Amino acid sequence: MKTIHTFFVKNFISIILPMFIPILVLGGLFSHIIENYIKDAINANNLSLLRQTKDNVEIIFNELDAISLHFIINPVIIQNMNRILREPVLVSGDLPLFETVRGFIDAPANARPYINSIYLYIPNDHGRFYNSNNGIDHLRSSHDVDWHQSILQHENDTMWTESRTIEEYSFQPTKKVISLYRKPNQAQNPLYAGVLVLNISKEYIEKQLDHLKVMPEQHILILDENNELLTSTQGVDFTNSQFKEIAQNKDDVFTIKSPMGPFLVSKISSDKYHWNFVTITPQVSLYKVPNYLTKLTILLLIACFIAGSVLAYLLTRKNYRNVKSILNIIHSAKFGTELPLIEKKPYNVYNYIIENVLRTFVERDYLNVQLSERKYRNEVIELKTLQNQMNPHFLFNTLQSIYWKVLSLTGKPNEANVMIEHLSDILKYALDVPTQLVRLEEEMQYTRSYIEILKYRYTGKFKVIWDMQEDLLDCQVNKLILQPLVENALYHGIKNKKDPGIIKISIRARGSQLQISVIDNGVGIPSDKLMEIKNRLQFSFADVDAGKEHIGLYNTYKRIKLQFGDTAQLVIKSKAGWGTKVDIYIPKK
Repeated sequence: MKTIHTFFVKNFISIILPMFIPILVLGGLFSHIIENYIKDAINANNLSLLRQTKDNVEIIFNELDAISLHFIINPVIIQNMNRILREPVLVSGDLPLFETVRGFIDAPANARPYINSIYLYIPNDHGRFYNSNNGIDHLRSSHDVDWHQSILQHENDTMWTESRTIEEYSFQPTKKVISLYRKPNQAQNPLYAGVLVLNISKEYIEKQLDHLKVMPEQHILILDENNELLTSTQGVDFTNSQFKEIAQNKDDVFTIKSPMGPFLVSKISSDKYHWNFVTITPQVSLYKVPNYLTKLTILLLIACFIAGSVLAYLLTRKNYRNVKSILNIIHSAKFGTELPLIEKKPYNVYNYIIENVLRTFVERDYLNVQLSERKYRNEVIELKTLQNQMNPHFLFNTLQSIYWKVLSLTGKPNEANVMIEHLSDILKYALDVPTQLVRLEEEMQYTRSYIEILKYRYTGKFKVIWDMQEDLLDCQVNKLILQPLVENALYHGIKNKKDPGIIKISIRARGSQLQISVIDNGVGIPSDKLMEIKNRLQFSFADVDAGKEHIGLYNTYKRIKLQFGDTAQLVIKSKAGWGTKVDIYIPKK
């Protein structure tokens, strides 16, 4: 027999595999499909977002183009401004020109909220420059002079950008700006080349970038031509070397590693300003759904493993006990030992098997008991028959001697000789016929001999009526089946009646059975006595000698039961003062 571990492994595999395979396949497939879909969608969205950001930012910084273009088209203006800034004071004749230039420069600065200020600087000995916020300003008195140092450092550049912090007044907080420098007349006249400085509010641009980003963890940043950070959304924690690595990468979409984990980077370049517009998105946030599906798949696998283990254990324990019970029952049935105690459980396939095994075992045992009991009874009856054969043979020989002695004394046959002759025929019939079954005609012949003997003893006390079907004479019946019934009718019915009685013997076919009825109109049987007889008939197999009274009736019942089994029946009907009817039903053969 297989061990419980083998059962467990088999049940575990049969339970776990149907659950594991679909979860692994579906979970992995969904995760892979969604990951690729999200990656493609994020890349497309990031590039679209960067284009929109690039367009919006360039629109802001393009304000300087109109002013620069005006100076390029009208070089006289820049020459006059050069003269005005080089003079120590402003003369009245220069006021109209100054107001024209001022209105042209101040108009966009006042109309655009994101423009902090616009400077126009032409090199001069007095350090004077034009400030859209203050008019003519001086380097020595202004709080914002860093831009001048940047101009000196970029003598050969026509346009550049830098991120600065300015302080307009000492009592005001500093402001962060992105300054765009441009030299509009550098090519025409280097001596009168001025520099336009456009200061854009960095806070305004950062708000625009925050408004444009689509994911909370996503960052948008702008790198200048030197690969340095101009501005970005809040929370960017990258080093200058990482910014340089991003700017120098030739791919539009790539992944960069950092101590905080891998980031998906998308970028596009601005050909006009030589800037890089970049989005940085943590891969963890990009793949939340695939990661969630992966974690859910792992959790489901763990749950399935635990549930499968528990189910396999419970099923194994149950099946092992059931199989062990079945094997114990089979072992008990095989060796004839006592059956083990079977626990009552809900109906299932194992209980069905156990029930059928038990039924088969009990039925076989019951059949063996029945066969043994019938064999024992037949042996007892056969033994008693053999033991009792000595007396009938002795009696038969003695009757023959009496018969001839009576005949010698009387010199002729008389009633005694007739009675002895009938009795001798009956004894010979009982002893010489070896089989248990005889023809009905033969049984009736020797029953008539018995009736003739009774008529000599009970002269005029009764008469017998025969009622039968002639086609039934060849039917097989038990030997001496009628004699006990006739004797019972006479001695217990007619004998105790004052008037002569009638005994009717009826033999009829009832379907596949033969009905033998002996009816008398004697004194009948009281109801309590009738019930006692019926009970004793029912339990007569318990004792071969069950009761001394009506012993012929009991023996007849035993004989037909032993001969024909459950197909044979004996039915008694009686009513006190009216008579009795005994019916025997046996198969018609």
